[in-house]
Amino acid sequence: MDHDGATTDRLLEGETCEAVASAASLLVSLAIDPQLEVEPVESVESVESVEPAASTVVSDAAPRERSVQLTAPARAAVPPDTLGLQWVADVALVLDAGSLPELSPGVTLTIGIEFGAFRFGLGATLLAHQVARAVSLPSATVTVSLWTGHALAQWYPLRGAVDIGLGAGMEIGRLHGESAGVTDPGAGSHLWLAPTMETHADLHLTSWMSIAGRVAALVPLERSSLDIEGVGAMHRPSDLVVRGELGLQVLF
Repeated sequence: MDHDGATTDRLLEGETCEAVASAASLLVSLAIDPQLEVEPVESVESVESVEPAASTVVSDAAPRERSVQLTAPARAAVPPDTLGLQWVADVALVLDAGSLPELSPGVTLTIGIEFGAFRFGLGATLLAHQVARAVSLPSATVTVSLWTGHALAQWYPLRGAVDIGLGAGMEIGRLHGESAGVTDPGAGSHLWLAPTMETHADLHLTSWMSIAGRVAALVPLERSSLDIEGVGAMHRPSDLVVRGELGLQVLF
């Protein structure tokens, strides 16, 4: 408090605590006896009147809040296979009953694309040649062969360690025969066109490889006999052809 009765604040600064204490004692003495003569105190750097700064008090009293910036994680790039599109290659051994005169082994290859629970593929099948003897000419033999191409649509309603599904498609090709053992060997062929229905199961070995099994029924639309020049009618396909397949399937 000064001579006018006003209240003021004073700030003491010194190099040591002793210097500050001496300055404080001096101020007390002056407050008691304003006429007191004293020698200057060299250790006190300054004695000045200051006004309290509200902003400074608030800044010192309130702890600084750490600035935290929250950033949403970047969206990962979408790999192509998340859309469900995958290429499929399937190679299998075939056992066919009804297309040729006897039970016939063969091989088939299908390449397709899978979208979700559906698969669409194109492929080819080749059955082993068979040699049949002509009834009208015991000395004559005919080699019969069948090769086809197919389009197939499949649906997998059950997915798991074993995928089970159904399929339907169309097979188109050529049934061909060549004679031997006669004076004038001949040949003959006709169109092979057969819709097909199938059921299949895929046993997964890894995430990209599986053992594929398939049983199909085909109905040849062209059921006329295979006529060979110089021999005559030789072979007529069955009204219902049954075919089994077992092979390896790869996703890529």
